Amino acid sequence: MQINHLIRVSGFSNSGKTTTITWCFHKFLENTFLCGFQALENGDFVAVVAHKKNKIAFISGGDNKKQVKANYNALESLGIKDIAVCVFATRTKGGSVQFWREIAKENKTKIKLLSRKRAKSKSAKEINACNQRNSDALFKKIKAYL
Repeated sequence: MQINHLIRVSGFSNSGKTTTITWCFHKFLENTFLCGFQALENGDFVAVVAHKKNKIAFISGGDNKKQVKANYNALESLGIKDIAVCVFATRTKGGSVQFWREIAKENKTKIKLLSRKRAKSKSAKEINACNQRNSDALFKKIKAYL
């Protein structure tokens, strides 16, 4: 499997990584078609959509190296050979980050980090607004690589 661009969504536990990726994935589904999908544990998923001739992969789980490796294997099992952009979640450091560095090296590409904003308060309204802004920023970043 060849991946041309890697976009990392990082953060600590329950910081909105999966929400950011999921909302962006849903936005792409409005104008693309689903090539593959696999539900994972804890509400996480692996999915690939086709946008024109480009394939975009989304991997929402990324808490530790074991999970990240299993999720990457799930992506490979979908049988899609060429992926234009792969969006994935990781913690801020540790084994999950190292795993993706190795994948970037194998694919002769670099990892681009999504600079996510944090909610200014703990109110549900502010958290949802912040997640929406992050999802919109991710959508634009992906489109820039297509």
